[in-house]
Amino acid sequence: MSKEFLENFYIKTTEKVRNLIIVKRDLDIKIVKEKVISIIGPRRAGKTYFLFQIMKDIIENSLYLDFEDFLVKQSKNLEVLEFILTKNKKFVFLDEVQNLENWESLVRTLLNQGYKVFIIGSSSKLLSKEIATQLRGRSLSYLLLPFSFKEFLKAKNFKTNGFITFEKKGRIMEYLKDYMYFGGYPEIVLKEIEKEKYLKEIIELVFFKDFVERKNIKNIKVAKLIFEYLLQNYTKEISLSKIKNYLNNLNLKPNLETISNYLHDLEDTFSIFLINKFDYKVHLRESWPKKVYLVDNGLHLPFKFSEDKGKLMENLVFLQLKRQENTNP
Repeated sequence: MSKEFLENFYIKTTEKVRNLIIVKRDLDIKIVKEKVISIIGPRRAGKTYFLFQIMKDIIENSLYLDFEDFLVKQSKNLEVLEFILTKNKKFVFLDEVQNLENWESLVRTLLNQGYKVFIIGSSSKLLSKEIATQLRGRSLSYLLLPFSFKEFLKAKNFKTNGFITFEKKGRIMEYLKDYMYFGGYPEIVLKEIEKEKYLKEIIELVFFKDFVERKNIKNIKVAKLIFEYLLQNYTKEISLSKIKNYLNNLNLKPNLETISNYLHDLEDTFSIFLINKFDYKVHLRESWPKKVYLVDNGLHLPFKFSEDKGKLMENLVFLQLKRQENTNP
């Protein structure tokens, strides 16, 4: 029965990818022999559609399975392997692969058989450091963030090539303002939705699914206040003592170790980045204070008390620099 489910899913997905109109992302993937390509990043950044982008040009030689699909994830490891082998495709794309028991053994077997393997997993269940541990140096990880401004313009079908007229320049500035305040989550850019409501939902989902449930957080009140503190203070220097004083003023008394652990756990959700100050000495680089940046500008909106274009632009510059790290993964 599992084989029939897998076959049905394969047929439907192949047809879907053929007919999709996809906004081409600017992330360039380098395929290396006997290395699995893992795409990591925040929720709703478009990781699945990025796989479809890669597949679209090689669809006749590709096989995609989504282990978030109820019927597909009922399959056993060996059943999946046998199905893939019978299809005789060169490229194998595995989505939400962590839902498959012993997924790492399947991936290593496929690599040994000469397949080119791509995997993605939810940030709440599969982190880049876990991929590196499970695959023991046999993976290359790429970070996919929400749309850059260049991708944003592409999604709006706005072409910047050729002479830039005053009218075009005006439209670019309007688009930049929109992008700077609401960010680049694909659904916000491509669909007519209530943007602030959508962003609040993402924040709640990240907090409870990727942080509280995954890390088994006990003191939810303290954890939520720390998360909100980070979202409010993006681009600023933060320290453990500042956060502790902030919580003490609210009659909460967590110790510094708890605060430190919560901060590192929140980094794992891909919602925020904590950046060390520059210093040639390692112990000083790793010390506090650190600067906090958001994975997308839109996350500031539910906690916006005043407009600060300088902070918003600084966050955009940071994200663009972060994207450039993918050129040397």
